[in-house]
Amino acid sequence: MRNQWRLRSCTLVVAATFVVWHTPVSGAEPASRSVADLSLEELMNIQVVSGSKKLQRIADSASAVFVITAEDIRRSGVTSIPEALRMAPGVEVARFGSNKWAVSIRGFNGRFANKLLVLMDGRTLYTPLFAGVQWELHDTVLEDIERIEVIRGPGAALWGANAVNGVINIITRHAKNTQGALLSAGAGSAERAFGAARFGGSIGEDGAYRVYAKGFARDRFPDAIGQEGRDDWNAGSVGFRIDRALSAGDDLLVQGQAFSGRVGERLVSGRLLPPFQVIEDIDQQNKGAHLLVRWEGGGRTRSATTLQGFVDHAEYHLGALVEKRQTLDLELQQRTPWGVAHDLVFGLGYRFSRDDIASIETIAIAPDKRNTHLWSAFVQDEWTLIPERVRLTLGARLEHNSYTGREIQPSARLLWTPSQTQSVWGSVARAVRTPSRAEADGRIRREVLPPLTATNPTPLPVELALTGGREFDSERLHAFEVGYRNQISARMSVDMTLFHNRYEGIRSFTMGATQLQLLAVPPHAIIPVPIGNAGSGRVRGVEVSAEVRPTDGWRLSGFLARQWLDFSGATGPDTQLEGSSPRHTVSLRSTTSLSRSVEFDLWLRHVDSLPAFSIPSYTSVDARLGWKINRNLDVALIGQNLLDKRRPEFVADFVGTATYQVPRGAYVKVDWKF
Repeated sequence: MRNQWRLRSCTLVVAATFVVWHTPVSGAEPASRSVADLSLEELMNIQVVSGSKKLQRIADSASAVFVITAEDIRRSGVTSIPEALRMAPGVEVARFGSNKWAVSIRGFNGRFANKLLVLMDGRTLYTPLFAGVQWELHDTVLEDIERIEVIRGPGAALWGANAVNGVINIITRHAKNTQGALLSAGAGSAERAFGAARFGGSIGEDGAYRVYAKGFARDRFPDAIGQEGRDDWNAGSVGFRIDRALSAGDDLLVQGQAFSGRVGERLVSGRLLPPFQVIEDIDQQNKGAHLLVRWEGGGRTRSATTLQGFVDHAEYHLGALVEKRQTLDLELQQRTPWGVAHDLVFGLGYRFSRDDIASIETIAIAPDKRNTHLWSAFVQDEWTLIPERVRLTLGARLEHNSYTGREIQPSARLLWTPSQTQSVWGSVARAVRTPSRAEADGRIRREVLPPLTATNPTPLPVELALTGGREFDSERLHAFEVGYRNQISARMSVDMTLFHNRYEGIRSFTMGATQLQLLAVPPHAIIPVPIGNAGSGRVRGVEVSAEVRPTDGWRLSGFLARQWLDFSGATGPDTQLEGSSPRHTVSLRSTTSLSRSVEFDLWLRHVDSLPAFSIPSYTSVDARLGWKINRNLDVALIGQNLLDKRRPEFVADFVGTATYQVPRGAYVKVDWKF
């Protein structure tokens, strides 16, 4: 497998080198406009694709959509994708280590949050092992991100199972917009050192490319008493992107990336022999590569065809457990106008995934190898009932997966635009979260109770074991939303969403009968904890975001998200559902251009407490001072978490990973374009 990894990495590097060697540079990358300089009308006219699988203005979207722009990312001073997601209302981001985040939307947060679908340029980042996104595996040059589209609420009718509470689509910039060279470097406290290099050029008159490399070293975070942790993180990646216009209306995209990273981790695991609990400090080496190809025909008209495919290989370590996974994904999509009132989008998809898992004593997956298949078809019709006033969108997705068989996920959305500056929308949808590999085939040692103690008065150690099985079914959501947008004036806009989510078949745990293992070495007892679907609940909430331009060059943007969670029927780890997500979150960002060369940005956040983990609420302030030395050279000084020396944000909730606190930090960053 090591030779295969080297072959994939070399293939990407050779392909990128070939492109650079045989094509000329077409000039330096144009300077981007500051977000503070864009009008509110221009911001509302930003086009997104995640809400309807076609380009559509934010103002015309019948869903709770929020866009994090490239300038938002630059002016925020963040150094990772999860940190950038804190800018979106309704998105819960909690960090509990240098290399670990819990990211979710509208509840159900956790290291492996299983009801959020994350994509990068249409390639899914969702992993079937524990169901969720392993954020330490996914990175790119932040300067290459064009925008991050955040859809709160179910997107399963278009994107499929696991797009339950939301969809996040990270979209990188067209290669023609990254011409010339970029060198970016920085250093600081928690961010010990980081750097990226990018080079872009043209391919004839109709094509462009870029190649890039990125690396970083992040320091260890402190534990609860301020001692140095074991979660340092070093990683690097190389990649390329090619965009080419083949003919009138036909476009080709080819992109690929290879990465490797060393992740430090401290694991706490139960043992059947004294001392019955072991703390291990380990280094994990994660690596992977992918190649994506997308052809779009007729993309400049209402009638368009898209064909996309990608292959992905990843090797993921969780302690001594090793997962090697290969994925092949194919999708065909067609957009066709139907008369003057209907805009039809439909498509077919197939995904094949093969894994090879080396189990350990505490986490056993059997069988160790499995092939899974996912077949899908979707259709969506946008029906104009009253031109420029009322539109009804009906859609559904039919899937067949290897765990639960057939799943149907429909949705209906209504949009009313009483004026050019206002829109009112409502939706109802059904979505499912399908089982993970661990829930179907896994056995996880949750805890070992030492003998002759208050919790275990018997002379034998007792193992609590979470046990999966094929009887575990999909979790189901019925979601109801209403929203309102209003560009009140040229300097003020507001966006509001109310939602009510009803969940059925939520993952639950029940204590089984004790089983004696007297002939085992050592003798012990096992209490199985089977995974079931007995849980249910509801989440209601309101999300309000607003933007104000007090003066030219000064932008204030913020949001308030409030939710009420009520769950029943869950036992075991999922009893923490009500207290593992903040009830309210507040964010306020000030983006100021003091002059043509000086920028000053402040970001204030308040996050409510997490009673399930005894984590108090906190208020955080980040600050950035930027100086444009000339057209091509920028220097920025960033301070993060300035109000606290360190603070807890989350607790490892699934496997025995040590939890660390987020420290105060500062770093300096230099960008040079030429």
